[in-house]
Amino acid sequence: MEATAFVNWGAQWGYYSNVLTVVGAMVTFLAMGYGWKHVRCKVFWCGRVGTHKVDGTTARVCNKHHTRQHHLELLRRHMERHPDRLGHGESHGTDREHLDQAAA
Repeated sequence: MEATAFVNWGAQWGYYSNVLTVVGAMVTFLAMGYGWKHVRCKVFWCGRVGTHKVDGTTARVCNKHHTRQHHLELLRRHMERHPDRLGHGESHGTDREHLDQAAA
C-alpha cells in the first residue's frame, strides 16, 4: 500500500481530545466543590466533615463543634436568614390560630 492512502486522523482528533479533557476536569472540580459545600461543617472557617445535625436547621457540624453553644449560634443565624420558615413538625394549615383567621 501507498503511504498516501492513510489519513492522519490523529491530528484532527487530538485537538478534541485535549478540549474534552479540560472540560471534564473542570466539571469534576466543580462537582467536588459543590459536594464539599454540602457536607462540610457549617461553623465559619471550619473545613471538617459535618456529621451531627443541628435541630431546627439543615446544617451539620463536626465533632469539634458539636456543642450546645455552636448549635444555638447556628440556629440563631438560620432564624435570622429565614424568619418565614416553619420548624420541624409545623405546618401552614394545621395550627389553630391559622384556622381561626381563615374562618373569620
